[in-house]
Amino acid sequence: MISPKNEASSLWSAVGNGDVVWYDRPDDLLWGRWSILLIVDDVPFSQFDGIVAHLHRGGVLPDRAACVALSGRRFHGQRNRAWCVERGNLHLVVHFTPNRPLKKIGHGFTLLPAVAAVRAIRRLSDGAVNAGMKWVNDIVVDHHKVGGFLVSTQTKNGIVEDVVLGLGINIDTVPEVAATPFVPTVACLRDLHAGYSLTTLLPVILSELQELYNRLLTDGFLPLMKAYREYAVIIGRTVRIWPETESVSVDELHKVSPLARGVVTAIADDLSLIIEGHPDPVTRGRLAEEDACRRFGL
Repeated sequence: MISPKNEASSLWSAVGNGDVVWYDRPDDLLWGRWSILLIVDDVPFSQFDGIVAHLHRGGVLPDRAACVALSGRRFHGQRNRAWCVERGNLHLVVHFTPNRPLKKIGHGFTLLPAVAAVRAIRRLSDGAVNAGMKWVNDIVVDHHKVGGFLVSTQTKNGIVEDVVLGLGINIDTVPEVAATPFVPTVACLRDLHAGYSLTTLLPVILSELQELYNRLLTDGFLPLMKAYREYAVIIGRTVRIWPETESVSVDELHKVSPLARGVVTAIADDLSLIIEGHPDPVTRGRLAEEDACRRFGL
């Protein structure tokens, strides 16, 4: 077992050796139980990528380690699509070592950041801001994207050993993002409710993450799946699913037929979409709502 000092040094190195703003080992009702919480001013590359690479090289990090970057470069979302980094917004990465069978965990670590983020946003506004999830990993409020997340897991002999979650939420600033059928509009939480800031949202997010992590370890993924369905905003809506691609050019979308089109009737336990009139569950792709497609002339 590595010492607390070496644990903190390993995390700091993995996320790019940025100037440390704050370091603590919180274990209370406000923040939850974390072995390390590191806040750094600026990082030269994606914290998520840095920790994943550290683990792939055989590096070790403790269970319940978290790092926040106030600013940085080369951050990204799914399929390496660029993520705009703005001071005052949340850029969080956490590491877990669940050591649980994959059969029990299922898609639990995809569900975990989604449910935690929605619960935290709703909780901090006393329900005034009705956040939800757009399949599969967009955090939205009233059709506006306010955040998203990434997940990486390392499994050996059917046991989930390491999990890295990256979570980004627009709190203070609306990033400059080109509108697409998949993300027609973006927003930040402070424009929706005065109670949001990085200092108010961070402890709530961390508390929700650790509470749901504990529940995942003891009860499996089905309670999280139930919550994800409750927060899903696309059930009952007409959507189109396009193949995954880094490009979001409307001209190119005109050349590619959607994988599926219709009303979403359910989300299965493996997170696939059940679409009315489509013979098979949809397991992957990029989702655009029908209204957004019409707006872009598709």
